[in-house]
Amino acid sequence: MNQKTSFFLLFLISILFFSSCRTNAELLETYRPKKKYDKLIARVLLAKSQYLHLSSSGKITARDEAGKVLWKTKDYLNLNFPLEKTTILEFASERFQYSGKEYRGKLLLKPDEAKFLIINLVDFENYLLSVVPAEMPASWPIEALKAQAICARTYALRAILTSSHLSYDLEGNTYSQAYGGIQAEHESSTKAVLDTKGIILLYKNEPLDALYHSNAGGITEDAESVWSNKLEYVKTGFSKFDYPSKAFYWKYSFSLNELQKKFDKESEESWQSLQITKASASGRVLELEAKSEGKSFLFSGKELRLSLGTRHFRSLKFYLVNNGREYTAHGFGFGHGVGLSQWGSYNMAKVGFDYKEILRYYYQNFRFASLEEKKN
Repeated sequence: MNQKTSFFLLFLISILFFSSCRTNAELLETYRPKKKYDKLIARVLLAKSQYLHLSSSGKITARDEAGKVLWKTKDYLNLNFPLEKTTILEFASERFQYSGKEYRGKLLLKPDEAKFLIINLVDFENYLLSVVPAEMPASWPIEALKAQAICARTYALRAILTSSHLSYDLEGNTYSQAYGGIQAEHESSTKAVLDTKGIILLYKNEPLDALYHSNAGGITEDAESVWSNKLEYVKTGFSKFDYPSKAFYWKYSFSLNELQKKFDKESEESWQSLQITKASASGRVLELEAKSEGKSFLFSGKELRLSLGTRHFRSLKFYLVNNGREYTAHGFGFGHGVGLSQWGSYNMAKVGFDYKEILRYYYQNFRFASLEEKKN
């Protein structure tokens, strides 16, 4: 073998080697949002309040929406309503402490009736660093954390692209996604975010609504049964990896008298019985009927769960047992049951499934794509 041939073979091997080492994002199609941006920023609502107390190491600069400097201070800031105009707070350290948590980025203060909105303006990927460990334990397998990171990224991107007419994109709680601040971050969850940087799920060329929940109780739910809108990319059916899990089974006891006080306070007749009258195909309760001697009272499963507390009444997949003086709900799963089951992803990762296989188990008719980092 001559020197020229040897050089060519080495060159070919190096190409094959480096091609195999490319990241997932480099191998995927690029998604370019129609919305123009210099840098993708998440607007996360932290609170609605009449006052603001925060601290930051270093200079704090206040600007108006046009960028004009309004005033400067250092280390601490106290503000009370009313706020004359929308104000953006910039921090020399690019970090600030508010309400017991530390955050990255800037702070937007916007008048809103008798309060002002306190909104964190944070780099999109940095936002995810605080979301993933708040939504899923960082001690869980890395492939489950990667699946969670992609769901969180896709969900947040969809929110950003559809909320430009609103004051903020997301709330910093489970109404959108849990957002724990810098102290929630962990090496494992950060690795999951970085290893999947930019990867999202597309349906018909747009980010899908990547819904997820704690545990499906053995069977996922159709979004139409929960929110009355059909999601063609959400799989419904058996979720066999939900068990074993601490969130798989639960029970909660309550009295009819307790329940009547929440729904039918003015009635002079006491409720005598309670029964489930309508359920979805997955077995989740849609409607219940309470009866007294003179009338009946209908309410939804969702209303029942909210009235008794979602931390105790963990899902709508339950059956009732009449114990005489009270009813006991025996339930399965935790959360709405639509989309990815976090405990399901945990158990799948434990037995060797990777994040792509996990996501394909819970979603369908989608494509993986890489989010374009910057658009001019």
